[in-house]
Amino acid sequence: MKIKMNEKAMYKFQLYHNYKKPATLGSALVGLITIILSISWVYHGDVQNGLVFLLFGCVLVFLPPFTLRQKSKQQVLRNKVFQKPMEYTINDNGVVLFQQGNRGEVKWEDFTKATFKFGNLLLYTGKAMALILPKDQIGDSFDDVVSIITKNMSAPKTKGLRRFTNDK
Repeated sequence: MKIKMNEKAMYKFQLYHNYKKPATLGSALVGLITIILSISWVYHGDVQNGLVFLLFGCVLVFLPPFTLRQKSKQQVLRNKVFQKPMEYTINDNGVVLFQQGNRGEVKWEDFTKATFKFGNLLLYTGKAMALILPKDQIGDSFDDVVSIITKNMSAPKTKGLRRFTNDK
C-alpha cells in the first residue's frame, strides 16, 4: 500500500502524544478552569480581571494545539521522506518500506506497540517513534493489515487494536 504523510495525520499523531502527557493535560485543565472563573468574575462585575484571566485561559487552552498544527505542517514540508509516497508491504516477517529505490525493513519483534488513535494506525519502534499509517490511505485493506499485525505481535503490544479483530 502507498502512504503519503500529510499534515493532518502528523497533527493527529502530535496531538495524541502531547495530550497524553500529564503536564499538557494539566495545563489545558488549568486553562479551562481559568476561563470558567474569568466568566464568573465578569458576571460579578470584575470585568478587568475577568478579561485578563479569560485571555490567559484561552492561551493555555488554544495555543498548544495551534502551535502543534504549525509544527506538524513544517515537519511534513521540511522532511524529504514525507515529500513522496512510501510503499509499505506488511507480511508475516514485518513491515518493508520502499521509497525511490531505498528499502527498509522492520521485523515484528522490533515494534514495541501497535495501536489505533485519531484515524491513524500507529506501529511504534520507540516511545514516540512510530510508522504512521492513516486509515483513509490504507483503505479497504485495513482489516487485513490489522489482522496481520495482531497475528504477529504479542497481545500486550496490540491491545489497542484488539477491538478491530475477532480475538477480543
